[in-house]
Amino acid sequence: MVKQNLLIENIPAILWGEKNTKIMVAVHGNMSNKTDVPIAMLAEEAIPLGYQVLSFDLPQHGDRKEEPTLCKVQNCVQDLCKIMDFAMKAFK
Repeated sequence: MVKQNLLIENIPAILWGEKNTKIMVAVHGNMSNKTDVPIAMLAEEAIPLGYQVLSFDLPQHGDRKEEPTLCKVQNCVQDLCKIMDFAMKAFK
């Protein structure tokens, strides 16, 4: 499976699958990260249906574990907005 590592406004992310016009944004759970098994399983199911999956690390998770930004709802929502802005521009 094709996986492209990205950095979206300093947020580590992965774009799963070949270039396509449809995208799903996957948000991992607590104590997890952008490459966790449920996200990989989602990508395995979504890619044959014509989607790419975009996953990213929330604050204090995955590649951002040592980051001082706390994993609070307001910070996670800000990150999700940045990811969505990227997705909207990239997948017009």
